[in-house]
Amino acid sequence: MVSHFSFTSLVVTLQLLAIPVLYHFIGITDIQLREAYKLIHTPINQTAILSSTPINVPLVPQVPSVFYTDDLETYFGIRLIHTLAEHNKTKSILANHQIQTDPHYRQFMQSEEIPSLTYFIANVLHPKKRLYIRMVSPAKGFGLFSSMPINKRAPIIEYAGLVVRDSKSDYSWWYPSAIWDEKTKAKMDLGLDASGTGNIARFANHDDKPNMEVMVVPYGNRWHYVYVAKRFIAAGEELTVSYGDNYWTEGSRKKE
Repeated sequence: MVSHFSFTSLVVTLQLLAIPVLYHFIGITDIQLREAYKLIHTPINQTAILSSTPINVPLVPQVPSVFYTDDLETYFGIRLIHTLAEHNKTKSILANHQIQTDPHYRQFMQSEEIPSLTYFIANVLHPKKRLYIRMVSPAKGFGLFSSMPINKRAPIIEYAGLVVRDSKSDYSWWYPSAIWDEKTKAKMDLGLDASGTGNIARFANHDDKPNMEVMVVPYGNRWHYVYVAKRFIAAGEELTVSYGDNYWTEGSRKKE
């Protein structure tokens, strides 16, 4: 049987071992730890406590459960932009190309929604808190949500990113310009990549029956991607889009 003395000694020993490890982990210095230990083991004296100098214990920052546009850089390390931009290596290439010569130009221009979508792009409508990000599930990760109802065919957000060459990112849409490399004589593989620079549109997950569709819009001699509501979307509903069959045939990607 363990005596009262030895049991008490055991408890104190465990406290001495556990407390320094815990406080070192959250960033408390040895001096602060010793002061805290003294306070714990000193008989309670209300007058002394009220008159003593408070111990500066560092607070662990609270991570929000919901994220907005302005949180991208702080919590996800994404440089925020609101519309398409060029990478340094593609800037001159795109400047010397006219999208009217692209084979898909007439096809994309046939949509009656082009005028309203170009207005949407031109005004760069900041989503502010209309849209937000939150965790969907551990398997699926984060998703994009709407804080208010969205009418059918309403433009929701432009997919912002950098036009780059040979993008292998999971956050890249095909850029439809047909530009040939003068050195290799091969067609350039261009993509609109939001892996490191972009906006919250990059968090829209895939769904086989999505509530958004992608509209490719010619504006300012560039191809812009805009997410448009396929149907009425209720407030609080996750916003999804189809990534296309080609997305799932590359690498080890699996649908969740």
